[in-house]
Amino acid sequence: MSEPKPSPQPAPGAHREHHYSPAELALLWGLSEDAIRRLFRHEPGVLVLSNSGSHGKRSYTTLRIPETIARHVHERLSVKRDKGHVYLPTPKLVKQSFMT
Repeated sequence: MSEPKPSPQPAPGAHREHHYSPAELALLWGLSEDAIRRLFRHEPGVLVLSNSGSHGKRSYTTLRIPETIARHVHERLSVKRDKGHVYLPTPKLVKQSFMT
């Protein structure tokens, strides 16, 4: 018989860290709750609590986002600076038609 694998242990004090709801982060970051859910749904370390919809009822998923994970994602999405230069995404060029 094989030995059971040990379950991963949370970081010390992780349970005491503030966990944001999507509504809280949406308010803080000026985004919609749906945008926050899309950003964090598959992010490692985010608590995903689901109930399976029973008796014809829909299922619900609750996200709780640890503060350290929120900071990490915010840094990853922030504008990067290198030697005084700011790198921004290249905007798409929009062709304009002018009536002459």
